[in-house]
This record gives sequence, structure tokens and C-alpha cells, in this order.
Amino acid sequence: MVSMGATASAVYTRSPQMEGADWCQAFECAGAAQLSELYLYVGVGLFTLALVATVLYLGQARRICDTEVSRTRTERDAYARFLRRLTGISASQMMTQVQTGGMTVANVQTADQSLKDVREAFEQTVMAVPHFTEEYDESLEVHMSIEFGDELARAVSHGTQLTPQLKQVLIQQTEYACTQRDAMLGTLDTELEDLKAATALLDTVEGELDDVTSEPLYRRSYADLHAAWERLGNLETRVKTLLTDRQQEMQSGIQFGIRRTDSGKFHDYLYQSLDVSYPVLADGANTVDRIRDVRHDLLDMLTRRV
Repeated sequence: MVSMGATASAVYTRSPQMEGADWCQAFECAGAAQLSELYLYVGVGLFTLALVATVLYLGQARRICDTEVSRTRTERDAYARFLRRLTGISASQMMTQVQTGGMTVANVQTADQSLKDVREAFEQTVMAVPHFTEEYDESLEVHMSIEFGDELARAVSHGTQLTPQLKQVLIQQTEYACTQRDAMLGTLDTELEDLKAATALLDTVEGELDDVTSEPLYRRSYADLHAAWERLGNLETRVKTLLTDRQQEMQSGIQFGIRRTDSGKFHDYLYQSLDVSYPVLADGANTVDRIRDVRHDLLDMLTRRV
């Protein structure tokens, strides 16, 4: 996961055209007129059977979200553990003065050990999450710089004293890291609910389309064809409503904690491993295309029955 501060048309194939001899063999060499009629009806049925599933991205999107939820929660808990350890590390008000061989020197051992304890705590909590190497694979200074800023990262990595001021800023930044991940979890939960709702609807549509195209249309009665045409029309309306609502949500931004943020950046980040940044819109649009193709075939068959 990148820093929480930084993250704030259907494809289908048609069945090959059968040559005249193949058609003749399949239908026992019917007469020319009969063969023409059979080709008309069966051809339409084969076309609808050849359409493939159009829900291509939602399953992948849900798995991505599930993984992101798990990793974000793990990171939040790691920062919470770092915060507890950080709170227990003592800070020095000033360097201790000691006498050595008649000379006064500064003893910075205690303060320096405190910074070592901070670095060790960060490595054993934040940098010890299971996915750290896979997702980040960077040094303490680089990772802390991305999360807390360059100046604070340098002070922890190369400084000689954990002052109360430095400790307080570290505590504030760690609390902010936890808050940001809580906000991300809320946003991811909302995205998952949207993905589940879209999946349920599009699965219903897929089931209906599979039922309609499970056999050649010429075998179905006029009443069945008309009922299927109506059902698919209602489902098309529902999918189009889903797409409209989703687009409006994207345009108004997404909720991230107590504020709204640009949905484009969020989706580009979350779905960077997919071919699309908006899986609901992509699969929904593909589904509408397939509904319209099948309804066109149904209407064509209905008009030929009149």
C-alpha cells in the first residue's frame, strides 16, 4: 500500500458460418426453401448461444479489496503496537554532563539508545507486517520518510537524541497513520458493499441470459419469447440505474474518514493491477450490451412469428 498520506465493451465471438454441405448433412438435406427457413431460425439461436459471459472484473475487484482490507488492518494494528512501544521509550531533556579525567564531557549514550529503541520498535512492528517485502521492500529511513516526512525520518535515522519534542511529533504522526488506515478501511468497506451489490445484480442478469440462450430461439413459443424480452428489459433498466448511480457517486467523490476525496485517484490506486479502474462500470456496460444483443434477437424472432 502506498502512504496513507499520499492516497487520501463486451468481447464475444460469433459461431462460424456453416457451409451449405454441412447444413445439408445436419438437417438431412432439406429442400432449398426449408433449408433457408431453418438457417434463419437456427442461425439466430446459435448467435445468442455464442455470446460469452460479460462479468469480467468484479470477481477480481472483490479479491483485491479483500486483500487490501486485510493489509490495511494489519498495518493499522502494527502502528498501534509501535505507538505503545514509542510511548514507553524515555526521552532526554538534555545531554547529561559527566566528569572524566578532570574534563567535562557530554554523555549522549542514554539519548542515543532511546533512538535505537525507536528504530528497533519501528522495525519490529511497522516493518514486520507479512506483506512488507512484497509491497514495500525499502529501508527504515525511506519508509518512515514516506509515512512521516523526510525531516522526521532523518532525525530518527541519523539523530543523536530523542528529545521530548521529537518524541511528541513521532507520537502525533503515528496516531495519524492509524487514523488514516481506519479511514481507508471505512472506504474499502463501502467499496466492497458496492461490489457485492453489483455482483448480485449482474449475476441475476447472467443467469437470465443463460436461460434465454440455453436453446435455439426457434424452439420457444411466442409467449416465452415475449416474456423473456420483457424480463430482460426490466433487468436492463436495473443495470442502467446501477451505472447511473455509480457514475454519480464517482463524480461526487468518495468518503474518506470525515472528508470526501477524489474517486479517480482511489480507484486508480486500488485497481492498478486490472485493465480498468472502474470494474462496476466496465462489467455493467458490457452486460447492458449483451442484454441489448439478446433482446434484439428476441425481437427479431417475435416479429417473424407475427
